[in-house]
Amino acid sequence: MLTATLLFSIVAMCAKLVSRLGALEITFFRNFIGIVILAFVFRFAVRGKFEASKLHLLLFRGFIGTVALIAFFYNVSLVHLADAMTISKTEPLFSALLGFLLLQERLTAAKIAAIFIGFLGVLVIGFDKGVQMAYANLIGVFGGLCAALAYTTIRKLKDDFDHRFVVLSFMGFGTILPILLMSLSAVLGEGEIIRSFVKPNTDELPLLLLVGALSAAGQLLMTKAYFYAKAGIVSTVSYFSILFGVVLGLLIGDAWPTLIGFLGMGLIIISGYLIARK
Repeated sequence: MLTATLLFSIVAMCAKLVSRLGALEITFFRNFIGIVILAFVFRFAVRGKFEASKLHLLLFRGFIGTVALIAFFYNVSLVHLADAMTISKTEPLFSALLGFLLLQERLTAAKIAAIFIGFLGVLVIGFDKGVQMAYANLIGVFGGLCAALAYTTIRKLKDDFDHRFVVLSFMGFGTILPILLMSLSAVLGEGEIIRSFVKPNTDELPLLLLVGALSAAGQLLMTKAYFYAKAGIVSTVSYFSILFGVVLGLLIGDAWPTLIGFLGMGLIIISGYLIARK
């Protein structure tokens, strides 16, 4: 999970560098390149558990995971990398709520406090960045909700599907859905998120290839981590993405987070730890 977290952080950095192309196009390349690579890794054949009666859950995981990814890339294009990585970590907060609402998991006083602390951290970051970034941060929080739905679904799938089916369903949706939405731009017009295809230039193509290759490796490692380790351990390790986001953001020209920004990050990290610990 630590390796996957580092790879996804590099993917986010590359996505920020090619943000001119739009979130839909980056999502398409991320998944199209990834699924081609994994086809060779899996040798064009996937064997293992496949429970057809749960196919709807597998498809839902692919769809909602793609929506989460589009929201994340859009957020990355507008805010500092560290902020985008931090806001994406609202996923465990929503996972705790969804576990209570959908899986009948107990919501302890510590988890309730953690959820409150986590969303307070989001508000602190929002206050630090000002009203002009409120929309971008709201999209980021929405992405966290969608990611929580995706990860909660993985927990329902792990006994019925080989992890490779889960990865491929996500990348399959992540390839097809952006194409459909980019096509709709001809009818609906250009918008903030739904935009037409833009031809990448020679500087952007290598970054897109890197996004796809590292995403494929990270997706495989992350899915296996959630399959084979306790969710609390996996979630805690994933918070290193905030540190990676700060360092990589500085490398591409982002400013140091302010003291208020660090406070917001700290609150979200504390909330994640409280939720993850048993």
